[in-house]
Amino acid sequence: MKIFVLLIVISAIAGWAWLLLRKKDKPDLSTSYLNNVQPSGVILVKGDEYLVEQKNRYTGGKEESFELKLTGDGGITFWLNWQQNGGLIATITKEISFEKLKLTSTDLEIFDTQHTGEFDFDNVVYHVIDSGENQLHENCRPNGKSFYYWDFADEEQEHTINIQYWNENTYEASIGRYIRESDIEIYSTSDNS
Repeated sequence: MKIFVLLIVISAIAGWAWLLLRKKDKPDLSTSYLNNVQPSGVILVKGDEYLVEQKNRYTGGKEESFELKLTGDGGITFWLNWQQNGGLIATITKEISFEKLKLTSTDLEIFDTQHTGEFDFDNVVYHVIDSGENQLHENCRPNGKSFYYWDFADEEQEHTINIQYWNENTYEASIGRYIRESDIEIYSTSDNS
């Protein structure tokens, strides 16, 4: 009986040690580590694998955020966006036709001037959470391209829609979800790692 109890204790200690060692092998997903991901890197978001095609930086006011252009199954393009604001705030989105949202430029102007407003899309009510001018630095280049944006989220902060207005008089839109830091796994930061 003493041998049986001793084996259980040794097994428990070995299992605990294995878990601690395994935790050390898991990459640190702090923002600085996520910032190290470059094109040709491979990441998992909620268990789905993506190849990193491009990395962009956004600046506006005193804020900075980043996005990775990802290719998923079937060649579908997704965007992983993140910023540090007292913690990691991240979303994964894919492009959607602006026309599908059934919004007008007048609607967006009202959202912008009143700093409030909502619309319904696909049985989800989205509220405007932010709007303003921003700069896109493609491939993290120093010179950026100006655009105007509107960010929307549902009340639970689960779903998001982003709209961008470019100088060429065009609107682009993307739809997706907020994700937690624990939803992201980094396999490699680039093809060299």
